Amino acid sequence: MSKKQLSAAQGIEAACILFSINTDAEGMVRLAHSAQLPPVYLEGAGAICFCSEWRAFTHAVVTAGLMQYAPNSVLMGYLRQTGNLLQNAAKAQPTDPAKPVNQEAPPASESASAEKTDGLPSGLEAFVDGPFAQYMPLLAQSEQSQCPELFCQRLAVETARVRGEASPLDDQSKARLTAVMAMLISAVWDKLEQYEILAD
Repeated sequence: MSKKQLSAAQGIEAACILFSINTDAEGMVRLAHSAQLPPVYLEGAGAICFCSEWRAFTHAVVTAGLMQYAPNSVLMGYLRQTGNLLQNAAKAQPTDPAKPVNQEAPPASESASAEKTDGLPSGLEAFVDGPFAQYMPLLAQSEQSQCPELFCQRLAVETARVRGEASPLDDQSKARLTAVMAMLISAVWDKLEQYEILAD
């Protein structure tokens, strides 16, 4: 079966669409409910933490897929869209009445280094250097089976930071989340494999 050819611009657009449809706000909330996560992750600050972590994982999955199935120019073009993707996703994410969306203060260590020479806004820098950077090595080195454990650890720590109390996931929630994460990886990489994405 011959693959459908995409130009570099179409390849970047396709990758952005894959990110967007897998980080739809309503879809992420349904995912949290279907995985039967503890109530703390279904609304308010906990839901915001869950959605933020899911976006980081999804962005890493798409990026790792492009590393396998697309030229470097397309990979870099997609990564340059990170800020726009996050901005669009944040507009539609669940909100915590006590905390306006998009105004989460980064940890002190990150806010202190917000004025780096690379010019990234502090929120984007925190995303790229934080959760995204932790998933990428696992996905790039075919160690994706370790992603769910990392996801659960990070989610519990981050939620505890904003809420002041820990809410670890039970084994059943972890198992359901693991299955969904595996399906996401498979679906995204299978879709990218169907295309022959051309270089610029």
